[in-house]
Amino acid sequence: DSNELFIDPTAGKKDYYQFIVNTEGVLYDGQGKDGSWDGKAKLAVKKTADGWSVEIAIPLSDLEVTGSPKGQTWTANFCRNRQTEGEAQAHAWADVGESFHNPEAFGKLNFK
Repeated sequence: DSNELFIDPTAGKKDYYQFIVNTEGVLYDGQGKDGSWDGKAKLAVKKTADGWSVEIAIPLSDLEVTGSPKGQTWTANFCRNRQTEGEAQAHAWADVGESFHNPEAFGKLNFK
């Protein structure tokens, strides 16, 4: 299992950022499809009898954001990859079609 976060504070004007965390707490991060980008995100993974959860703290400076995002609209997607009974499953908050890497279809985050 893994959870993915795609986030674009520029709402399509620049590359988006991708963060993937698996159940063992292994983090992959990239800018667009460039896996050589390396951010400073911190994370915590908790396993329970019913599943698992992840918390991730991403410094705004990693996203090239200065100041408060209040009043801004960003785009993002939250995705889950799961292997169950030999079948791969992929789910996303925003319907992005064939690939999670479809920033034009990301949902909107409005900061109030």
